[in-house]
Amino acid sequence: MQLLQTCALSFALLVGTASCASAQVDQKLKKIDGARWFAGSYEVSCDRTGSEGTVIFTVSSTEKNEATALREARRNAIRAVVFRGIRTERCSEDPMMRPDAFTEAADAYFDTFFKEGGQYLAYVEYAGDEVEAKVKVGKQIKITSTVIVQRNRLRQDLERAGIIKSMGDIFKRSGQASGATIHRVWSL
Repeated sequence: MQLLQTCALSFALLVGTASCASAQVDQKLKKIDGARWFAGSYEVSCDRTGSEGTVIFTVSSTEKNEATALREARRNAIRAVVFRGIRTERCSEDPMMRPDAFTEAADAYFDTFFKEGGQYLAYVEYAGDEVEAKVKVGKQIKITSTVIVQRNRLRQDLERAGIIKSMGDIFKRSGQASGATIHRVWSL
């Protein structure tokens, strides 16, 4: 009888531990709103797509002073690439992440990624300290500056980190094998 109780207790502990581990994994994949990442008081215009997967933006940011607005222009250019995408006559860039795919893990990742002096700066190829336009908006200043973002490298790193799905995964899920060969039959 004691052996049976010991086995039952061991089984209960094993199932409880597995449930807790499963709950932690599910919590990371839990969908959340993420609205704070997709919203923002900035304007971005795509000037053109550059070579090697770069995108050249004109970014307008409104802040309490010019120096802060210039720093925010860099962050906002990256936010536009990841969360908004750009649709202009010259550029057609889809967002890398959509609100319906946003998880708690992504939220935690972007908290660190976008912190002051954070990893996002590694994807800013150029950000001039030159202000192209400056307008006073109430007690704040709205500046416009040029920023070049390394879009392809950013996408690859976000895919490797598991934050966004790779293009290969998207094709596999839609029933198309990536790298599949299409055979044509020619009739005479």
